[in-house]
Formats: sequence, C-alpha cells, structure tokens
Amino acid sequence: MKRTIKLVYEPQEERWLIIYATDSLCYCYKVDNVNPPMLSRVFEVGYNPYKREEVVDEMSEFVQEEFKKIEGN
Repeated sequence: MKRTIKLVYEPQEERWLIIYATDSLCYCYKVDNVNPPMLSRVFEVGYNPYKREEVVDEMSEFVQEEFKKIEGN
C-alpha cells in the first residue's frame, strides 16, 4: 500500500496541516503543538478505526522530524 504524508502551511489560517493519504484513506489533521505532538482532526475519508491510532502515531513522528528539518537541527 503506497502512502503519502505531507506537511503544508495554510497562510490564511496561519496553521500547519498534515495530510496522510493512501489508496483507501485520506486523513487531514491540523498541528496544534509540535513537542509533544498534538494533532486535531480536520477531516477523515475512508475512516478505519483499526488503523487510525497507527496512522496518527506515524503522522506525529513525521511532524516532529519535519519541524526538526525546518528549524535546522
């Protein structure tokens, strides 16, 4: 299963969003806090209750790694 994770900045709302997409799932969460990671659901398409916790954990790790790159650490 191919997946895509992207961190995008929404300038109008001045917030960061993380998007997780596969062939059957699409989750969009806003980043409330980076360390510790806190994500709030914006929308979910193809919701899978058995996979959701795993996906959110993966997105949290991705957010931390991306912000480390942005900050230059």
